[in-house]
Amino acid sequence: MQISSAQIFAFVEGGLDRPFAERVLNLFVASPTKIRVVAIKETPGGTGGKPALLDHFRRLRRKGHLLATAWGKPFVSLFFLDKDADDALGKLIRSPHVAYTTNYDLESSLVSCGNLTQAVSDACHVTTAQAEGLLGNATELLHELSRNWADWITLCLISQYKKQNFGCTFDRISAININPLAPPDANELSIWKGKIRTQLGMTDGEFNKLYARFRRLVDTAAAEGHPLKYFKGKWLKHVLQRRVESQPRIPDASIGGLADRILSVLVSHVANSPNCQCCQHYSVFVNNAISMLQTRAAA
Repeated sequence: MQISSAQIFAFVEGGLDRPFAERVLNLFVASPTKIRVVAIKETPGGTGGKPALLDHFRRLRRKGHLLATAWGKPFVSLFFLDKDADDALGKLIRSPHVAYTTNYDLESSLVSCGNLTQAVSDACHVTTAQAEGLLGNATELLHELSRNWADWITLCLISQYKKQNFGCTFDRISAININPLAPPDANELSIWKGKIRTQLGMTDGEFNKLYARFRRLVDTAAAEGHPLKYFKGKWLKHVLQRRVESQPRIPDASIGGLADRILSVLVSHVANSPNCQCCQHYSVFVNNAISMLQTRAAA
């Protein structure tokens, strides 16, 4: 970092995060300020994943390297993190060097802020009208998914809050939404709630109060226009694939492996215009980093 010509270092988990962070930074950072985006696995001993990214943040903070100067060159470190359920669990890091996604992760954030219909059109090699036929109204679809999976999301939040693995985790596709495009099976939901209540040693009243607390978070997020706030990207890829496959087949449409291609297309749309909706969330974050550099250089 000290010998590099870059002044803004952006640390990410990897995958889609790298091109996304680079595009966002290039939109707001003017020449001659140089940037470098680094996946955590690229750092010495980097193991990948969010825990490694957080460890690196804490290490730089401890050494005073989040904002520093070497041989007259000021440099700043930024961290682009998936929010996951950290806000619901009170685990968010409050730092001008850290930015979280608006939704659960980058994948769900891209789908929420990007043009999903256009991305399906490009990824499937079909027209926009045909893409609309496959998806329906994109906004309504995302709210429908949030409603259908709200109970599973609530169970996952309770599991994380209690720090116990009840079998319902964000790493697993919903076990109660037998049809991922439909509401949960009422009997399966009742079984899961009963099992978790028993493992927690709670009365019905105590568990219902806990359940209502986290269900309210999910419902409020959707009501405020953020239906994917707690909807994991892995789930989203699964249900989008199922949604498209459930519609009448379009000759010569490219359907297999659609979800990953949709996300790649959505990343390619980022920062293509000054009004990029996926970028606005990061404008204050990046501009603040630029101000820190300027203040440091003038000191």
